Amino acid sequence: RSLQKSALDVYLLQEIGEAQLADIMPHVQDAYEEVHKVHPGRGASDGVAILLRRKKLRLEGRDHVDMLAREEEYAGDVYMRAVLATARVVDTGEEVLVASAHFYAKKTEDPRGSLLKALSTRESPSLVVWGGDCNEVYRDQHRHGADFCTAPGGGSTRKRGHKKIDW
Repeated sequence: RSLQKSALDVYLLQEIGEAQLADIMPHVQDAYEEVHKVHPGRGASDGVAILLRRKKLRLEGRDHVDMLAREEEYAGDVYMRAVLATARVVDTGEEVLVASAHFYAKKTEDPRGSLLKALSTRESPSLVVWGGDCNEVYRDQHRHGADFCTAPGGGSTRKRGHKKIDW
């Protein structure tokens, strides 16, 4: 009900498994197109998803970014993924690239850098929107060979230990 009532143009979902998505989609599938990938290395069998409002955005492409395991015994294996959706704004025709990610640097090798590097090598859409569960301390700027950066945390912020959590 929350998704239907809020009626946002884009939802970025993390820690969502196939079963949860199967529960959600019958309630929103007329209004939203979904893009979903499961994290292959996580025991939780969850992943990340994007929901795009059909009235506003027309889905044109699906992709993902692999994030490699940090632990030696799994070196070279994919632990997590970010999911990407290329969409066209219905009213203007502009191309938008949307990414949903779950950064877990404890078990994944440079997750933010992996995503930003992948975004920087793609053809230039009019707009790139990315977000998710970042699990990290905000910095003033982080560049990865392109004009993509993370902005300082803003708005309502709560602290959990040394991490800032934006709501």
